[in-house]
Amino acid sequence: MRIFLIFLILLFLFPTFIIISSSLPSTGNFIVYNETSVIFLNNGSTVIQRFIFLQQVDEAFPNGTGLIEFTYFYVNGSYYSTSYSIENLSAPPNFYYISPNLLGKNIPCRGLSFKYVKNDVYLYCSTHVVQGVTIIYKMWINGTTGVAEKVQTLQIGAGNRLVSNATATLWITNIGNQHATLPDLYKGYTQAKAFTVNINDTLCSIHHLVLESLVAILLTLVLIFLIFRR
Repeated sequence: MRIFLIFLILLFLFPTFIIISSSLPSTGNFIVYNETSVIFLNNGSTVIQRFIFLQQVDEAFPNGTGLIEFTYFYVNGSYYSTSYSIENLSAPPNFYYISPNLLGKNIPCRGLSFKYVKNDVYLYCSTHVVQGVTIIYKMWINGTTGVAEKVQTLQIGAGNRLVSNATATLWITNIGNQHATLPDLYKGYTQAKAFTVNINDTLCSIHHLVLESLVAILLTLVLIFLIFRR
């Protein structure tokens, strides 16, 4: 009877581990965006810049964080140096992804507020003011994969004048599509000489499922102890 009860407890707990392991990006996952940035100058003219934005997980760690590599490619034939950052994989700032287990909820560690869901696409927004400039950030997240289908950043200056509008649209990703391959984005581009490393020491805590899992594990151990104590 005791063995049967333990089996039922473990059977109930097992899906929790499956959800945690499958809800985070893994080593080798990548996302590529086409981005257009429009800058509105004071003289009424505009400057348009087009980029290819590559984001990829170089290594996923057991604690739910990962080493993210991200590079902006200029369409005109040169690109910025590659940067790296260690981030929480449930909602990483430099990897346009939110774990499907978090969708529909606010993301405090990113300052993102959930607005609404339509056709399984979740809209998240944040607003910040930096030196008098209001920055509005929007992400449209696919409810199945957790990958952003579109990301928009608006900068609004004095007098509510639109300063810039940068919009990135999803090109290709291997999250949810294991047959997708990374295009040769480096071909024809001039490599920059230096790279920067950004180690984020203020990682937000791992999402609530990890905490819930720890609680579930502790409860399981307590139940097993009580069963055998008899």
